[in-house]
Amino acid sequence: MRARCASLPRRIRLTMTRDGGRDRHDAVGALVTVLAETARRIAGPALGQGFRRVAPTAVLMAVSVVLALGFTQVALRIDTISSSVASNVGTELPGSIQLAQAFTAAVDAHDVDALVELFTEEDAGPSITADRFAWQKFEIRLWAEQQVQAGIRMEGYDYWATEHGAAWSADVYRDDWPALGVTALRVSNSIWVHNGYLADFTSELREPSDRLRLGRLWQPGVVPERPTTSRPKTGLAQRSER
Repeated sequence: MRARCASLPRRIRLTMTRDGGRDRHDAVGALVTVLAETARRIAGPALGQGFRRVAPTAVLMAVSVVLALGFTQVALRIDTISSSVASNVGTELPGSIQLAQAFTAAVDAHDVDALVELFTEEDAGPSITADRFAWQKFEIRLWAEQQVQAGIRMEGYDYWATEHGAAWSADVYRDDWPALGVTALRVSNSIWVHNGYLADFTSELREPSDRLRLGRLWQPGVVPERPTTSRPKTGLAQRSER
């Protein structure tokens, strides 16, 4: 009996090595045949005619076990495929975070027009509170132009959505800061979103000591400097100089 049972695992492994829909069906049939043949060899002499009555039940039980194993493998494979597809489908970022990233990109690319277009014109008008305070798009454009002239660069990271918009951390660089002992300015940024546009941008220093180093270059209560233009001299002034 032991010798007869020894060949069972090897024959089962051979039948189950084939894959695919048709091959899997053939493998199930072959496995049932092997089980029935082995059961007849083992139990036939002992049961005699009684085995004929037991054999169909044994075969049905074997088929049930094999089908259960097959369905389990199929279910596991479907679950694996579903998990793989879900991991490949990226979750769309909230609109507020997209605006925050667009703002950072516009500043870093020195794209003044793109930056100004991100702000709304509704309600009381947009504002910026950073090294200067800018209100309305005219002052926001002045602020952006002055940042470009100073060679600003902004690296944003750790974006997250807030109740009214988004917030993130950033490292900011400007050409006029290293002379004051500030190479990279670490700030905390936030935006207030209104109807898909920026209503406010605020940048706060993460290191209070940087305010002392920057001095007049970081004055959130001061509006951006207007460009200076020289007035043409009148005839009276020209005569007085003679």
